Amino acid sequence: MESGRITIIDAPVSEVKAFHDRFGPDYFARIHPGEAESLTILLRGKEGYRICSSDAIVFKVLGNLGKPELSISLEKALSEVGLGRPLDWQYTEEFRRKFLKEGSIDRIQGRGHMRKSLD
Repeated sequence: MESGRITIIDAPVSEVKAFHDRFGPDYFARIHPGEAESLTILLRGKEGYRICSSDAIVFKVLGNLGKPELSISLEKALSEVGLGRPLDWQYTEEFRRKFLKEGSIDRIQGRGHMRKSLD
């Protein structure tokens, strides 16, 4: 990115489908296709990125996978660069933590569970 160029990262349809097939319909039916591709790329673990979202299901998926460190709230991201300000609830760290916890509980209780191993 230092050269001023934009790098486009995408996931093949087959990789996104494999991600999709690991979840029960109670989870994946609520994930937008763009979020599914973003999560697929994120879970590759090669790029070192985190995802920022205002959609609870994104955080629930990461909580269910035991990968909370791959997420960040807009509130925290702005704060880290000195642009902190009051935001609507879905952009807060509290929102992120709530749905990460719900995803973790879902995993323990067998909801939204993976049909195949993610490792």
